[in-house]
Amino acid sequence: MSPQDASPLRQEAVTLSRYLIGREPDEHCVHLYVSAMRHLEIVLQGRESRMWDFMMRNPWVVPAMDAALAIRQPHSNIRRKIFTMLAILEASPKHAPLFLPAKQIGWRRITVVFAGIRAVVAAVLGCILLLFL
Repeated sequence: MSPQDASPLRQEAVTLSRYLIGREPDEHCVHLYVSAMRHLEIVLQGRESRMWDFMMRNPWVVPAMDAALAIRQPHSNIRRKIFTMLAILEASPKHAPLFLPAKQIGWRRITVVFAGIRAVVAAVLGCILLLFL
């Protein structure tokens, strides 16, 4: 794969990181994602390819599509790509604290409830999108 071929993979890393941790990844995480995608050779074909292209062009749908795929197609290659970036970010010393449990205070529990509601809404939206892609 030439450096030019890595550009879409770099953009995938940025998009997935924004989805997973709400910020862009550092250069090391991007490099690890590009290397992992080259090594794993995850191939998206047909419908998955169309869904992935739609997700990369419209990052706001990534949470909904991921939630829907978690329910309907948990072992899809799209989910493998997302899990790969998740593993890289979680193992990164810079980003690992985001994945560790934090001390809960009373009002914080309310935010967890709202996050759960948001996840359900995303899953429903994603399932609807799956019907059309």
